[in-house]
Amino acid sequence: MDDLLVSEDNRVSFFSRLKESAPSAKISTLKIYLDKYKKLEEFTLEQFDSNSFSDSFTDYLFRLAKYYNAAELKRFKKQKRLSLLICFLLEIRKELLDNLVKMHDQYMLDLSRRMKNLYEKKHRQSRKKNKRAIDTVLKAAKMLVHRQNDSLPATQDIIEAVGEEKLRESIKDLNEFKRLEERGYTDLLISHYPSLRKYFSDFIQLPFEAEEGSEDLTEAIELVRRLDSGQIKNLPENAPVSFIPKELRLKFFYLIGNVSLFIPA
Repeated sequence: MDDLLVSEDNRVSFFSRLKESAPSAKISTLKIYLDKYKKLEEFTLEQFDSNSFSDSFTDYLFRLAKYYNAAELKRFKKQKRLSLLICFLLEIRKELLDNLVKMHDQYMLDLSRRMKNLYEKKHRQSRKKNKRAIDTVLKAAKMLVHRQNDSLPATQDIIEAVGEEKLRESIKDLNEFKRLEERGYTDLLISHYPSLRKYFSDFIQLPFEAEEGSEDLTEAIELVRRLDSGQIKNLPENAPVSFIPKELRLKFFYLIGNVSLFIPA
């Protein structure tokens, strides 16, 4: 327990690091915070009876411990020092968990906002570009259905009238726009998943609890854990989706069975 108060690498103690305020939500800071939590988990407090103190007194000792620095705590008698440190560890664990969830939420909201803005920008650019493509394809379609003497125009005549290269380019542009319309936003989100995995594989192992009615979410968390551990190789067809926003569900069904997009090589 006293090792908490020892300076690490001639800088600050782990006790001091645990008291630091939650940083901005970035992959690097999330990884640092998760490392803190994993190191904190190494302190086994099962033998301590948390019912020995009331919640209010435990909170009082926690706030008192946060008030002192490591050097000041070292000067306390053993019983007082350990009591403060135990209550500090019990409460700071809860605080770390809360902050980790908030940081992850903030990171995902920021990522979603940036990808939504990028998607809308791509959509605007594509709409302008496709005005010409639509005119080209419409011209070819009109020639195709236009009858003279009850006969259809020859394919070669249509291609020559419209321009083969122009027609191919227009079809390509319209196909790209179709994909952008159907799953452009989710494609952008998925493209960031490898970066997200840098911390998410540890984050998903946290001891989550959910309110009644959130069983689908807890089941999905367990599925990801089983994928990570190699217990299963594919997402089941009946994987829960009720918590997924509607605009992302189409992409989710595309991902069913494609574990390579979820688990890094």
